[in-house]
Amino acid sequence: MGDYLTTVRYKKEAIMHAATARQEFPPFMRFVTPDMVDNVIPLFGLSTHMEAIMKTKRALILVDLCGAFFKNGGLPVPGAEETIPGINKLIMEGDENGKFDLVVASYEEHRPGNLYLASTHGVDPFTDVVIDGNPKKVWPDHGMTGTDEAKFYPGLRIDLVDAIFRKGYDLNTHPYSSFPGKLMWNGVELPVDLVQFLRANGITEIVVVGLAFDYCAGETALDGVEFGFKTSILRQYSPAIAEESAGFMFKRLFAARVEIVN
Repeated sequence: MGDYLTTVRYKKEAIMHAATARQEFPPFMRFVTPDMVDNVIPLFGLSTHMEAIMKTKRALILVDLCGAFFKNGGLPVPGAEETIPGINKLIMEGDENGKFDLVVASYEEHRPGNLYLASTHGVDPFTDVVIDGNPKKVWPDHGMTGTDEAKFYPGLRIDLVDAIFRKGYDLNTHPYSSFPGKLMWNGVELPVDLVQFLRANGITEIVVVGLAFDYCAGETALDGVEFGFKTSILRQYSPAIAEESAGFMFKRLFAARVEIVN
């Protein structure tokens, strides 16, 4: 409990320091005052106020378009580079339904010792290892902190993205979905996850693109439905790692009533 309170205090101080220094808040936090900071954790205290002032509805979710999943990365996805021009167009111009009200992006960042990395266990990548009593696949090192693999792919218009979420930094987790990711702001991880952020901004529908269809992008779409959002995934901009796992994910998405746009 003491460590948690210390972390909470640090994050509050970071927020208020930025306010004092007149740094720009993310769009959804520009009305933050000292009296409100206590409610930032876990944001429930601000959600009603935010929903009243924000009129957004549709969000574009960019899943893990970071160096780890491109050529020369630890887990390269075939065809990843070819998606960037089309995704940039979605960011800037939207789709046939118009521009998106919100664009958010997730990225993976792992530290040495993560339980889901093969190097932690001294075994070959893709081996099953028992974690928390269950067999889990472990991965080659990828998206390691301090490397280009934990940075967004060059050329992606990340400067136009409204919010960025980091996932996988905790040593005991390796979430595929972007929803457990935590909001990053000025290098500080805030205790706000993706579902809280989307709901706070009045989002009711999400469109998912990114890497990879058969893992992180697909799992993000599945979580979107689970959390009550109307959800679609653009297959053209969500290439898969392997054909077999892509087929399995397709069946799961279809069963969950995710719209798969080819």
